[in-house]
Amino acid sequence: MSKLVLRISALVAIGLSGLATADAAIVQTVRTSSTFTTMGGAQVEAIAWCQAGEVVSGGGHNMTYGDGLFIYYNGPVTSGSLQGWKFRFWLASVPIPPGSSVGTAFAVCLKQQ
Repeated sequence: MSKLVLRISALVAIGLSGLATADAAIVQTVRTSSTFTTMGGAQVEAIAWCQAGEVVSGGGHNMTYGDGLFIYYNGPVTSGSLQGWKFRFWLASVPIPPGSSVGTAFAVCLKQQ
């Protein structure tokens, strides 16, 4: 997990002023999913969730090795009031060695403080 504190003046410059009040700080935290492992030939889904009170502002994924990657979805997701980032894909195969591919999804979460 990494954190970055942004002052409201910086957020106004990038159009996020609706998230904060005067003299407030926005804290950015990168959250990650559980690590996935696949040997290929299967559909895999990983979700990184923001904590309660945080909003997702972006995200993505990282993974090792693989041939024939087809991404079904790589974008924001919600469950009730929680927000996060979903990475859903199919991987045709993984060269041997290593024989498996590992990775995570990550969500960039913002919270006013």
